[in-house]
Amino acid sequence: MKILYYNKNLLFNNISLLRELNIIKKDVTDEYINLFKEANINHNKITTIIDRTGANPFFIPCSTFEIPKKNDIDKTFKQICKERSTELLKLGKRINIFWSGGLDSTVVLFSLMNEANDLSQLRVVLSPDSILESGNMFDKLIKNKIDYSLRIPKPKKENFFHSIPEKNEIYVAGTAGDEIYTIMRVGNSLGKTAKDKTFLIKNYEDVLEPVLNKNVIDFYKRSIKLFPKKIKSYGDFLRFYFFNYTWNAGLYNWETELDSNYSINIYSFYNTQDFQKWGLWNKEAETYLTDKPKLPMNNFIYDLTGDKFYCDNKFKGISNPLSTLTNTWMFLLENKKTVTYKQLIDKKYKIGDNNEDIIL
Repeated sequence: MKILYYNKNLLFNNISLLRELNIIKKDVTDEYINLFKEANINHNKITTIIDRTGANPFFIPCSTFEIPKKNDIDKTFKQICKERSTELLKLGKRINIFWSGGLDSTVVLFSLMNEANDLSQLRVVLSPDSILESGNMFDKLIKNKIDYSLRIPKPKKENFFHSIPEKNEIYVAGTAGDEIYTIMRVGNSLGKTAKDKTFLIKNYEDVLEPVLNKNVIDFYKRSIKLFPKKIKSYGDFLRFYFFNYTWNAGLYNWETELDSNYSINIYSFYNTQDFQKWGLWNKEAETYLTDKPKLPMNNFIYDLTGDKFYCDNKFKGISNPLSTLTNTWMFLLENKKTVTYKQLIDKKYKIGDNNEDIIL
């Protein structure tokens, strides 16, 4: 079984264990493995890199989402949202919308509300922080119009579905909203280049060469060669970086250790070929030099809600996470189950029954 996401904090500190269990094959060199650590310029605890172009295969089999090869659509952001909402509604199941109050999930919420013939098909799952982040939007546009479940965050993520226990329902999240077209902030390995807009128009090689070693830059270039869009500026590079390398992290970083009976039914609103094509080739998506890097989302929400205060003041930021990353797990698998560090240790020392879920 392939992996969807990995815990970089544990993985890179346990390479010998993974080799011993034949999860990493013997012919994979330590130098190659280290490239995935060194090429990760977004230095936070959740971002991992998996190369969707296939130019640098990950050293453990993983499932990735295909990057479109060509631009064969001419659709606006609004059109794609409408079509995606209709597609999800036609599944005929109750839809739980994970709403953080941020731009990505707010687009999802009002797009589905706008297309639904019967609002009883929808339910909003939110936390107190969702209300705080969105100003007075909850009171004005949600509270008395649509069913909602106010979730009080608890320390253990297995409680996540406590208030929405129906297994035959689906759950829709605004994940991959960042990756389709924004240039999220990168870590301190690139210093001021991550924040200074004058760097965004410079040649990407001129920006990277003084701060990264040749092997890492060659790693990027192998991917860029197979990427369907030309990469010239540093701004182009950052869009490519997040679109290509962090797609899986964007989708799954918050799903680790959730109950797989439910999380197997989580849908990412933006994880479609049309949204990817829009992000790659539509002029609407070229916003990284503007003061509002998610301007199409701001405009879309305003068109549907008329909430000028929210749309004028809501910028790209870190929304309240639905869950937090712990260090108890190593991999998230295709069946949405996790492989824990303890399971790997038990397997090494033949403690207890072998668990088929740790066979990668």
